[in-house]
Order: sequence, then structure tokens, then C-alpha cells
Amino acid sequence: MRLAFFVAYTGIAAGIGFSQPEVMPRNPSHIIEITLPRDVASETVLIRYALEGDDFGGWVESRQGASSYSISAILGGLPAGIRGIIYASGCAVRTFDISPGPSTYDRYPFSCQPLAPLRIGGTVARMDRLYGREITLQAKYVARWAQRFLRIDESLLTTIPVGEPTDLSRDGKFQLAVPDFAADPIAGAPDHDGEIEIWARDKSTGDLVALLVPTVPASLKVHVGGLKIQRAYPEEVIFTPCASARAQVHDSIGFAHRPDRSDACN
Repeated sequence: MRLAFFVAYTGIAAGIGFSQPEVMPRNPSHIIEITLPRDVASETVLIRYALEGDDFGGWVESRQGASSYSISAILGGLPAGIRGIIYASGCAVRTFDISPGPSTYDRYPFSCQPLAPLRIGGTVARMDRLYGREITLQAKYVARWAQRFLRIDESLLTTIPVGEPTDLSRDGKFQLAVPDFAADPIAGAPDHDGEIEIWARDKSTGDLVALLVPTVPASLKVHVGGLKIQRAYPEEVIFTPCASARAQVHDSIGFAHRPDRSDACN
């Protein structure tokens, strides 16, 4: 009787159409490997990425002597789509967009499209706003299109250090070389807005002191204080420091020397 009952029960279950639940692997995997050509220095590679459904994304930590970088594209325990932006020194910006599929491993070969360096010659007015510090300058590319592409929070700007840091002379003169982003198929595209920012840091401490805002010619200034991306710049561009909130120095008693109202970034 027990055997007959078992057979009858299984027959009813089969007729109703019971199905087995899909079994997910215990440790799902989706690895993205970004491979680098031999002539690209891995320590200069910057990768900004975001998984589908993640509002913040992340950065891949650069290291020396690497032939590739790997990213785990798992979100909430499941494989996820991933979008990313890749920059390497002297190369055009690249992007990738990889959807999850049956494979647990995807490879993206990064290829370097060389960009010629572009010279920026500058003079800093109002040197008093730098508080007499020895200053090192660093240019950064601000990719304002990155949030839309990565589908992350609009308040999260993607900034990429470009070119080599350079010292500011005592008389306020400097020379910087930045990539010719106007010739970059992605960074120079009409719908990919961006600019160059030049930041002043204290040479001894590394603290931010000011953003150098282009003031002459005024047509070069965009957004808060960035430098417009174009194919060439005048022989001399005048910049005015816009003091960082963390740049205040203190007197012997301990009181902070506050910048005046005209130092504010507005």
C-alpha cells in the first residue's frame, strides 16, 4: 500500500507540473580582466567603474608592474553589468560596457591611442593668496559626463590627475603639459563636457592651498573655475588663486588667517 501511495502521489505531482527551483552556484563569479599593452605603465592607469544598480561605483587601485587589472562584477550576490572609464598617461580615454552573460569571465583589452601633449603657460596673480608657501601644481581632467555614462549619483565628479606636477616659481610663473583632450574621441566629443583644473598644493605637506582660476582671457573659464578644453592656448594665461577652505595658515598665537570674500569660489 505504501508503494502504491508513493506512485500515485508522484503521478499527481507530475500532472500538476511541479518544477525544481533553479539552483544558483554557491559562489557566483563575474570577473572583468582589463589587459594592458606592454608600452603602457600600469602605475599611470586609472579605472573608474560602476556596477549596474550601484549609485557610487569605485576605483581600481593602480600598481607598478601589472599586466592587467581585475574587477569582481558581483552585486547583491549576483553577477552584474559593469561600466567603466580607463585613462593611462599619454593615452586617450577609453570606456567599456559589459553585461553579465553565461561566462563568468570577460576580458577587455585596453589599447592606447596616443595623445600629444599640450602646453599651458601661466602666470599667477594675487600671489598673496598662496600665503607665501612653496607650491606644486597638478592638473586634473574633470569628466563631467562620467556620471551619466556610469549611471551614478550626479554629485560624484570623476577627476583624473594628468601630466606631471610642476613647481610654481617665486614670481608666479609656471609651465604645464596636459593631454590634448580636444583630439580625444571620447573626452573631446561635443556631448562629453569636461575641463582642466589646476590645483596648488603645499610642497612640503601636500595640503590643498587653492584652485587656480583662469581670469585672462576670461573666455577660458568654465564652471566654477576650470580651464576650457581646446586645441591650443594663448602664450600666457593669467590665473587667480581661489583659496581652499583647508588652506588657512595660523599665526604664532594660533589664530587662522582667513581669506577675504573675493577668495571664495563663486
